Amino acid sequence: MLRILVSNDDGIEAFGIRTLVRFLSHMAEVYVVAPDKQRSASGQAITLSGKVTAKQVEMDGALKAIALTGTPADCAKYGIDMMREAGTPPDFVIGGINHGGNAGIDINYSGTFAIANEGALNGYRALVLSVTNKQATHFEFICEMIPEILDMTQKLQPGIILNVNAPDLPKWQIKGVRYAEAGICGFNNTFERVIEKNLSGEDEEHANKPFAEGEYKYNGELTDGSAQPSNTDLNCLANGYATITPYKVNRVDNGMLAKLRGLGSDNTMCIIMDVQNHIIPEVRKSEKFMDSVLKLARCLSILELPTLLTEQYGYDTEPISGELKSELRSFEKLDKVEFDCTSSQDMESLLASHKGRRIVLAGLEAHIGILQSARSLIEKGYEVQILKDCCASKQKEDLEEAMKTLRDMGCTITTLESFIYEEIGSTTDFAYRKVKTVLEA
Repeated sequence: MLRILVSNDDGIEAFGIRTLVRFLSHMAEVYVVAPDKQRSASGQAITLSGKVTAKQVEMDGALKAIALTGTPADCAKYGIDMMREAGTPPDFVIGGINHGGNAGIDINYSGTFAIANEGALNGYRALVLSVTNKQATHFEFICEMIPEILDMTQKLQPGIILNVNAPDLPKWQIKGVRYAEAGICGFNNTFERVIEKNLSGEDEEHANKPFAEGEYKYNGELTDGSAQPSNTDLNCLANGYATITPYKVNRVDNGMLAKLRGLGSDNTMCIIMDVQNHIIPEVRKSEKFMDSVLKLARCLSILELPTLLTEQYGYDTEPISGELKSELRSFEKLDKVEFDCTSSQDMESLLASHKGRRIVLAGLEAHIGILQSARSLIEKGYEVQILKDCCASKQKEDLEEAMKTLRDMGCTITTLESFIYEEIGSTTDFAYRKVKTVLEA
């Protein structure tokens, strides 16, 4: 049976967490460690100095429930240690159900998000559940999403957090679920001076002098989510949809990293798409395909050409071929859920840092990911080359139709050998003998 650690930032008495625990208890062993009081907007803060106190409490549906006098991140850390020590480490770490949305970039302040982040940092599957109202009462829809979300999360690599938000509406009024990007901001806030009255009933002398000495508090209001781009969580929520947004624990800017490593040079960029263990055996002439792709990888390493590997995530996917990765001296990796690799924000950063205008595509499957990605790259103004002998599909007809469509849309269809010798340009190039040996093997 699954073991799930649950926490929140609204406090252990909050209706949202108690509703969640009761629901989860029918499918898992549930352990709870939550703050003893309201701790919203705690972010990733932990108690480095001082002490925290743990007190066991009763909670319907929980095998064990602890109220902790610490931050939400403290609670996650305590819960993980507690379960590990007992020999029952969690399968999932869940933050929620939060009273109020956790959407847009405001998740950076969220104690609920910090719980899931702490779980992911420790190598556990993690998700955040929120309903968009501080006085939320409608938890049915988001609870009914949980079984599918847990299944989805198991198919993703560790280090990915699914941030799930639902409108505070009866489930029959919610229009559906959207996979969405993070909006820019969900809340406009500022420091405002606390105005005190003197004995005469007048405002104190410096009341109208901003940022003078005195007391201040945060104040502000929710932004209009419907004014955000239509593909963002804030817009979808404002229009009655629940949202799922994936976040990475690794905050490295891959575009800038690529630029620093020289991926932003004037060279051609080669993108090898979705050569993953679950699909390789299913494509036509898989052995011949892999032989060509591995030769491509060896040549790319010799020529030190910028290389990007993409990995598709879904319900039944497996990792990129280890054999392929071992043949590449260096490469960037792009995780994606869309078939079109250009849909990823990370890809936008990589393309922005790449000064060259030629992209070479290879991999799987020709009629799906490669076709969709090539179309988008052409629309962005790139010259796209397709290495026909380094592409494959499950059906012969799909591969042939893909090549025809790719040629018609403006791609150059070529072969591995033609591409490599074009890059070298001459038998006097220092790499000629090395790549010749690889290609003729």
